[in-house]
Amino acid sequence: MPDSLFVALLLFGTQVGDKSASYSEEFWLVQAADLNGAQHTAERRGREQETRYDNAAGETVEVRFLRVVDVQAYLFSPEEGPIYTRSFGDLAAYREVSSLRGPLEHDLTRAADLPALAGALRDLFGACLGRESKLTVHLEPGGLGFEWAGRPFGSSGVVGMQQGSVASVSLSTAHDVVLEGLGEDGQHPGPLAEARCEALADARGWRLRLLFPDGQVREALWSQPSQPD
Repeated sequence: MPDSLFVALLLFGTQVGDKSASYSEEFWLVQAADLNGAQHTAERRGREQETRYDNAAGETVEVRFLRVVDVQAYLFSPEEGPIYTRSFGDLAAYREVSSLRGPLEHDLTRAADLPALAGALRDLFGACLGRESKLTVHLEPGGLGFEWAGRPFGSSGVVGMQQGSVASVSLSTAHDVVLEGLGEDGQHPGPLAEARCEALADARGWRLRLLFPDGQVREALWSQPSQPD
């Protein structure tokens, strides 16, 4: 049987002199005939990384392999899908052992967050176009729907996505709908055609911004979304 590719998650501990130990995770691609062989290969690779040396400050640095945390079959290429997935049921516990400290950029979007986002998009483009704005953003199951003058221009399923991605995707989608709608109406979009979309996090939520070539900036606030339990 030809070897297959597997993804192994290895855990290491590093001791520097008398300082408290630190720990790190590493993802390794390993080749093996089956999952059991991949486990053994990953353990061997981990032990091979163990080392001990003196740094420039004269401190002894010791790197120890602690264990193989997980091994999974490598199912997708990076262009096709995820190379590694893990599931867990306690987000609070995960935060405690990870670097997920930002309450905005790392949290997931809920359906309850969408009315404020839809309102912010309508306000932003309404301020730019005035009475010429025919953009409608409405709620759909799992996401938002976009219309221009009552004509549907698609939808985006955003519930469950990271809030930063949702802010960027929704702003870009609304911008595209406005440009296409104006074009179908025979109107030139003017400076909007060259405007750049930007979503910035701040303490209140997400600032949805349009940056125009002349330096003018228009923005609306997607007020702070809810936090996961």
